[in-house]
Amino acid sequence: MTLTVNERLEDGTVRGLGSYWGCDLDKKQFLPCRFEQVEGDVHGGDSIVTHLEPQTRTKHRRQQPRSAGQLTLTGKGANYGVSVAGVPFFDILSCDEDIEVEVTLSEARSYLDRQGGDGPISFLAGPACYRNPILRPHVGKNHLVELHGGQRWQKLTLLSKGSVTFASVGFIATISDQHPSELPGGFECSSELYNNLWDASARTLQLCTAAKGSTPPLWEITPHGARIGGARASKHRDSFAWKDYRLAFDVSVNRHNCGWSVGMTGLQGYVFYLHRAGYLRAGRPESERLVADSISAVWGYVDEDAVSVENHYFSTKPLPFALSLDQPHTIETTVSEKGIGVSMRGVVIYEIPRNDLRLSVVSGSTEPYGAFGFAPGPEGLATYTNVVVTSLISGDVIYSSKLDSPACLDQFGAGTTTVDCLLDGGKRDRVIWGGDAAIMGPPLAYSTGDMKALRETIRFLASWRKSDGRFASAVPPTHPFGPGVVEDAPMTFYFSLGYELYSIQTIHDAWMYGAMTTADLVELYPAIEEQLNRAESFVDDLGLIFCGPGQTMEAMEFNYYDPPRLGHSTKLNAQYVLSLKQASEISTAVRRPSNASKYCQRANRTAAAINRHLWNESKQAYGITAASLHVIAQDANVFCILASVAEGQTAKVVLNNLVRYLGHPNGFLAFDRESGYRESISNFVSGWHLLAALKVGAADHADYILSKILAPQAQPDQRNPRDGLGVRPLKPNFEKFAIAPTLLGLSSASARVPTVSGMIRAAWSLKEGVLNISVEAPPGLEGIVDLSRLGKVSHVRKVDAKAISPEHSRDISPLAFRGKIEVTASVGSQ
Repeated sequence: MTLTVNERLEDGTVRGLGSYWGCDLDKKQFLPCRFEQVEGDVHGGDSIVTHLEPQTRTKHRRQQPRSAGQLTLTGKGANYGVSVAGVPFFDILSCDEDIEVEVTLSEARSYLDRQGGDGPISFLAGPACYRNPILRPHVGKNHLVELHGGQRWQKLTLLSKGSVTFASVGFIATISDQHPSELPGGFECSSELYNNLWDASARTLQLCTAAKGSTPPLWEITPHGARIGGARASKHRDSFAWKDYRLAFDVSVNRHNCGWSVGMTGLQGYVFYLHRAGYLRAGRPESERLVADSISAVWGYVDEDAVSVENHYFSTKPLPFALSLDQPHTIETTVSEKGIGVSMRGVVIYEIPRNDLRLSVVSGSTEPYGAFGFAPGPEGLATYTNVVVTSLISGDVIYSSKLDSPACLDQFGAGTTTVDCLLDGGKRDRVIWGGDAAIMGPPLAYSTGDMKALRETIRFLASWRKSDGRFASAVPPTHPFGPGVVEDAPMTFYFSLGYELYSIQTIHDAWMYGAMTTADLVELYPAIEEQLNRAESFVDDLGLIFCGPGQTMEAMEFNYYDPPRLGHSTKLNAQYVLSLKQASEISTAVRRPSNASKYCQRANRTAAAINRHLWNESKQAYGITAASLHVIAQDANVFCILASVAEGQTAKVVLNNLVRYLGHPNGFLAFDRESGYRESISNFVSGWHLLAALKVGAADHADYILSKILAPQAQPDQRNPRDGLGVRPLKPNFEKFAIAPTLLGLSSASARVPTVSGMIRAAWSLKEGVLNISVEAPPGLEGIVDLSRLGKVSHVRKVDAKAISPEHSRDISPLAFRGKIEVTASVGSQ
């Protein structure tokens, strides 16, 4: 039988769940709205849904009274879906003993019927990567604390014989459910597609904004140790540089499996699982059922391959003795250059000899080193205690804990969200990424207005700076604030030089949009200086950043699964130019004029060098690197436009040639088809591409990105179509701002933009070639109307002002105003 539910769900925001993580339980919840499909033995399903009407821009869905009743599932295979972001709850009226219900989640309907939903999620995400945990229900309220966010679709599958009766199911909300029309910022236009895109953008930003304390810990701390459910290993934060050590711990298997990891570096490590006899992972064929208690070993992040990270399965071997349930077992694992060995009861139960050790992409060596951590893997549940780590060199104990104190949650990053922040997606396992914060900051200002999340994201990444000056790039929000400058920190907190520079862009935008004050800039300024000094240390005699063979991590970009961009990377150098220009503005604000001048000079130097050495004359575009000028990369060319390395007609030529080299029915490829890189469309890079198109005034180009790439997917990295209004700050806090519309084929558009001084309201309409613009700004703000994006403009008239003559139509000066302004102009084709 199958139950599937579509549409979003209703109700508010809650920051806690009773005693789970110390916050009071809010009564607001997300509830299912309807069943889309029912198969099999299902009774009373309509009694637990709200029957909400479909969402529209103008008609809010209202909660309808639910009829009293219950949902009963019997037999095998019940599926049920909802669309929310929160902690799943299941109010059980009755259930048979030993009932098991698989809970599958997916952000897209197409993955709902896939085993595991849309998980496991790979790369630098947090430990909650599995999307199909097993619920063992009991009468009363049940919760699955390991799931949160990205809950567009949910399915419940009854795995065992028997019956379970639900009084209600849903999610305790961990995000705001405020309707987009009620947000501080707003946008509406003549295109329903763009209106829906703006709504989806705002909702996605809500999904990607996590409040402090909004998630329950992954580990339940008990007097007997840490009770851990199905997840990937949470790693000890201070052990990433450790090698030649012995890890010992006691573990009680409470359900199916227990697991642990050693030698974890940035991407991969050695993962071991103990399985109980009879274990069969949900959805797998009967032939995979284990006939004996066993141990298995994997090199990777999880126990199966993900799209972007390869895993290596070693083997599964039977244990020489029984793995008793709910009984403590002592396990020892040694890690050294000679290999890795696992022992129980003084007996070696698994060995990985030196010749079978895997090559680490981080160290470039097969010698195992790195962090240890604990998690039972999918469907498992185990309690861990009496952890002791001993150096094999000195014999000293370098770590010990019974895991019976909340303090260990911070040590392993297994606690609640420690900061209001922006994440790189709505799922529980996501990370605070510098690049995603950079592109999400301005759209946040135009929609939800949650500038505290932007400010705290910056402060959080800055708190984990390394002593060489680099900003942290990818930190899970379950870790605490760092000390400011660190010598040793998890290597997973840092990514590449480009992602370090994103922090400067984020700081600049946060300042311009009102999330940070000048006093905040003064506090962060030493970090900005150190980061730019670090970047400058890579600059060679050509005036370009150069990353050599030993600097592969610095040369990586968003496409971490492709080769790093060694040598002179166009995107990295263009981004450096942009960061220098923004740092020059910041330097002026904090009264460091000598630095402001220095950064301008460096920006001009590197910009000239890019045009001299990285321009492909035959293709009339920028190559990906100096050594591969024939390869055209989307981000390299886009950032040259954003940094004004390419200006005027050159910028327009570059955009046109991106259509030629990267054009695709679904948008723009990240790399040309002959590049050898993975063929993909990047929402992240397409967001920057949209900004470049709007900067140049390429309306058709911008419309293509919005309609082909961003509208169908509504990703957090996209820009809102409010750019059609072109309201942007020219000075911090919109003290001076511009409205520079791009028509985008629209006949009308309006927007409201919240500022610390009040609301800016702007609107325009176009009829028979006549454009009417009206803007109202709060007291104290100075605005300008800039029509330069509109192509041929004539007969511009400001209310109560003289008309500007047609002969000046290609060079119309911006119209300054305070308070209100209305402008009428004749507009030709863009």
